Amino acid sequence: MEDNFLAFFGHLNIDVVMRVPSLPSRGSVNIQRHEENFGGTAGNFAIIASSLGIPFHLYSAVSRNSHGKFLEFLKSRNIDTDHISISGDFGPICYSATDGRDQVYYIYQGPMDKPFSREVLKSGSKYRWIHLGTGPQDDYMNIAENMEGRKVFDPGQEISYRYSRDNIIRMVSATSLWILNEHELSVASKIVGVPEDEITSMAPETIVTRGARGSTVYGPHGRTEIRSRKSDVVFDTIGAGDAYRAGFYLGIYKGLDTVHSCAVGSIVSGLAVQKPLLDFKYSALDIFKILKAEEDEIIIAQND
Repeated sequence: MEDNFLAFFGHLNIDVVMRVPSLPSRGSVNIQRHEENFGGTAGNFAIIASSLGIPFHLYSAVSRNSHGKFLEFLKSRNIDTDHISISGDFGPICYSATDGRDQVYYIYQGPMDKPFSREVLKSGSKYRWIHLGTGPQDDYMNIAENMEGRKVFDPGQEISYRYSRDNIIRMVSATSLWILNEHELSVASKIVGVPEDEITSMAPETIVTRGARGSTVYGPHGRTEIRSRKSDVVFDTIGAGDAYRAGFYLGIYKGLDTVHSCAVGSIVSGLAVQKPLLDFKYSALDIFKILKAEEDEIIIAQND
C-alpha cells in the first residue's frame, strides 16, 4: 500500500448518543436508549476506510484518561495510531441526541482545542492528499499553507465558530477541494458575505453534500449531481458523511476522478447507514461491483 497517500485530520470522539423519538425545540423528551460509541469525524472515517483497504494516517489529539479503550480499538483494527497526540487532558467528548434521521450535537473539545500537529508531524512529511477536517483552525491553516500535498478543506459544523471570513478565504485559497453540507454552505455564505454560488466557485472543486438528496460536485466542467443510494433499512445516519468521505478517497486511491469518486462515496454512505458503523464489512471489490452496475443511475451530469 502507498504509505503517503492520505493524512486525515479530525476528531476522535467518545460519542455519548441519546436516542429519542423526536428532537424537541424546547422542553424535555424521554430518552429511549443511551449508549457510548467510538466516533468523531476521523474515527468514523477510519472505521470505514480500514475496511475498504485505503492507506491513511490518522492525525488527531486525545486524552489518555478518556480514550484508552478507543486507542486499543483502533489498534485492533490495524489502524495506525502513531500520529495521534496523547495528553493528560480529558476528551474530546461529543454528546448527541438523534431520532435516527437528524441529530443535535454538543462537544467538549479537550485537547482538540489546541494545536497538536507539531507533536505528531515528522519533519518533511509529504502526502498526496491532506484532509483538514474538524480541529484547531490556526494549526490547520499552517498545514494548508506550508505542507506539501493536495489539500482538502472540510471544517464541518465547526465552520460556524472556528473560522472567520479571512480564515475561510486563506484556507480555501490554499486547498484544491472543499467539502460542505447544505447548512455549512449557508453559514459560509453568511460569514464570507457572498452568495452561495460564489462560495462553490472559491476552490478549484467543491463538494456539497445534501443528505438523502445526494451531493453536488462543482468544478471546471460545471456542476454534476450525484444521487444518494437508497437503503430499504436505515439504522442511523450518524457517520453517513464520514462514510461518504471514505468512499470518496477509495475512488481517488483507485485512480477515479472527483465525480466518480463521489459516486463511490454515495454507495459507501448508503451501505453504511444500514447498520452500526462498527459492523461495516464491505470490501473495495464489493463497492466497485455496485458502481459498475449503477453508475448511470447515480451520476447526473449538468454543465451549467
